[in-house]
Amino acid sequence: GLWDNTSLEPGRAVKDCLMEFEYLIDHLGYHFTVLHSKNSFSNSELKELEQKNIAAIEIDPMNHPTLVNLYELSVGGAYLFTPDQYILGRWKKVKGSDVLDLMDSYLAGNVFEEESLIKTEQELIDEAVAHSLRNCQ
Repeated sequence: GLWDNTSLEPGRAVKDCLMEFEYLIDHLGYHFTVLHSKNSFSNSELKELEQKNIAAIEIDPMNHPTLVNLYELSVGGAYLFTPDQYILGRWKKVKGSDVLDLMDSYLAGNVFEEESLIKTEQELIDEAVAHSLRNCQ
């Protein structure tokens, strides 16, 4: 299956979304995080992710319709977020090894250069402001 949502493709910033009582962003610390629907991973896969210090946020699609719609997170699907809250990868049908391989490539510097992360308009504005401030000192 293809993704409809291009604003959540790898390289883009995580989009915040109300879960049940709190926001997705509140669940993201400064570590790699896998957002997945329940039963996407076996228990042994989840253990393996945990050993690599990847936090897992499991979603029950019944309880999080907004999030499921925004992220197109069907059963078996998952997203991998970087510690600075960018989307590193997403899968309609994920395997634990997919996540670990992608994280290893990213840490080895093989995925994308910092520069190719797709910046939001606000980030571009912030950078332009910072740049102009630096230049007029």
